[in-house]
Amino acid sequence: MNFTAHCLKRWEERIDPEGQLPIENVFKDAVYIWRGENLDGKAADYYISGDIVFVVNNGTVLTAYKVDYGFGEEIDREVCSRLFDEVLQLNKDIDHESSKVEKECSELKLELDRTNDEIAALLAKVNHLNSKKNRLKERIKELQRGVESLMSVRDCQAKKLVFCVSWKMENIGSGTRNNVKGKNGKK
Repeated sequence: MNFTAHCLKRWEERIDPEGQLPIENVFKDAVYIWRGENLDGKAADYYISGDIVFVVNNGTVLTAYKVDYGFGEEIDREVCSRLFDEVLQLNKDIDHESSKVEKECSELKLELDRTNDEIAALLAKVNHLNSKKNRLKERIKELQRGVESLMSVRDCQAKKLVFCVSWKMENIGSGTRNNVKGKNGKK
């Protein structure tokens, strides 16, 4: 572990003014407590050894200080010890709960994948059925157009049949269709 010049200076000022306690030895026994933001808003790892806190970032100890809650050394140590025990227990609880949650989330993700696969299969089936529906509609239109075409041919042929030359001569030659007179002069 590396120690910044700032950390070594603070160690000498705050913790070991006589130079009897090597920082490396104390840090070696330190326990990881938490990763959180320091006062500058930057992420840092916090370790504690007894009543000494180490602030670490990227494998470098940035600073070190003694816990001081303002109650005096003895009470501060007691508060620190109790909080330390509580945080360690909470870390264990978090690890345990995280393991359970991770397992359940893993199972839920598998179920989610299966559900997504089912949805994809159903969407593919819907797309297939929509395509089939469109083909059927088009075939219906095609058949109807065929009937319409036959009707058009029939109409044309029927007109040829019923509107023969003699009928045309009588009706077209007399002026209007509504005033058509027959051979005997009657309407």
